[in-house]
Amino acid sequence: MLARSPARSHHLQSLPFPCCPIVCSTSYLFEWDNGTDLTLAGHGTIDGQGYKWWWQFLLNKIPGDRKRPGLVYMTSGTGLNVANITLRNSPIMHMHFDNITGVHIDSVTIWTDWRRQAKLAGLHDRLGLVIPEDGWFRFRQHTDNDGSDNTSAAASAAAASSLPYPTQPTSPDDEDPPFMQLAPSELAGIQKWAEEETAAGAIPMLPFNTDGIDPGVGAKDVFIKNLTAENFDDVIAVKPCNGDCAGMSMLCTENIVVENSKIFLGVGLSIGSVNPKDPTNCIKDIVFQGASFKYPFKAVYVKTNSGDTGDGIIQNITYADMTIEDPILWPIYIGPQQQKEPNGIGDGFWPETQPLITISDIFLRNITSTGGFLPHAGILRCNASNPCTNIVIEDVSVESRYSNDGLQLDYVCESMQGTVTKASYPLPDEGSDGLCSFEQI
Repeated sequence: MLARSPARSHHLQSLPFPCCPIVCSTSYLFEWDNGTDLTLAGHGTIDGQGYKWWWQFLLNKIPGDRKRPGLVYMTSGTGLNVANITLRNSPIMHMHFDNITGVHIDSVTIWTDWRRQAKLAGLHDRLGLVIPEDGWFRFRQHTDNDGSDNTSAAASAAAASSLPYPTQPTSPDDEDPPFMQLAPSELAGIQKWAEEETAAGAIPMLPFNTDGIDPGVGAKDVFIKNLTAENFDDVIAVKPCNGDCAGMSMLCTENIVVENSKIFLGVGLSIGSVNPKDPTNCIKDIVFQGASFKYPFKAVYVKTNSGDTGDGIIQNITYADMTIEDPILWPIYIGPQQQKEPNGIGDGFWPETQPLITISDIFLRNITSTGGFLPHAGILRCNASNPCTNIVIEDVSVESRYSNDGLQLDYVCESMQGTVTKASYPLPDEGSDGLCSFEQI
């Protein structure tokens, strides 16, 4: 169900919670089954009005795990074209498609008001948030380059023009917070929050599942380019079967290319999570290339999940030509998914590795990460009974804020085998279990 916003042209809104809860909680705003050659395009915005849904989810008042409406979904079809639109504030995943061949997505923006999410989670003071109620000009006071307390429109415009990331069109009474920017208090707050939570064995994340684009089971021949995202969750999450797949032949999510992504405060270009299934869960032949990240929680993210029956495959995954600035957690993470939601779902901060998922042929090429908040280059964790094989690290350089203090960075490595170029830094060692083996080439 949707309504047109009276205040903005080309702006469609979902009806907010509670709207027909039986219908809204289980469906998407735009949903197609067995469609052919569908196009969703324009230069407007689709707004999920997720705030009240997030609040009810946080209070665990919505029955089930994730019964909230998304924005765009297609299943069992051929040909989906999405271009030149903004998807914002979905109650859950913004875009999802299963069992579909031939998807083209170009110039889509995903935006989630994570400041309001963080305020719901009681993190306002801890994160030093400049929330929308504080106003656009208040934020500009915090971000003027010369440190002066300017409130004039001219000063605000001058400050905006000098920022490294674009801003959404704004006016003095615009309720939206700035796009792809952090006030100094927010940057300091997020850094401290991440350090304290990880030291305590907790996950510094918001639990609202506002993924950007999720190609799901059986999706293939997918091309995504020119994506811009600020969503505090997985930006793209390539998924296998997550439901009841009994009686189905093995369906791989495969042949997906993602190019030229610009990401702010995201949780990675992700594979998975992949849990064991019967028939075999499968993700293969995925390429992420040409991405720039600013303040990501993770950037490269390949994740397994728990389960003790069936099996799974993650094979031939490439991450190439990426720049990562100021990662909050680990810029590179291959291992079991870190997750713990308000209703208890998830295996926590440091889960057991998964022996039933076979991971092979992972290629990391020409990746540079600088300014990381943690003293590790990344996490590389597989299971001793089924090690990851042919993990190729080629011209990958990771430095953190600790590098200037002379601290030698390293990977947390378990049961990985592969090759690494001598130009990469740091080089993985034998790991905590003595089963990491990377040949230098």
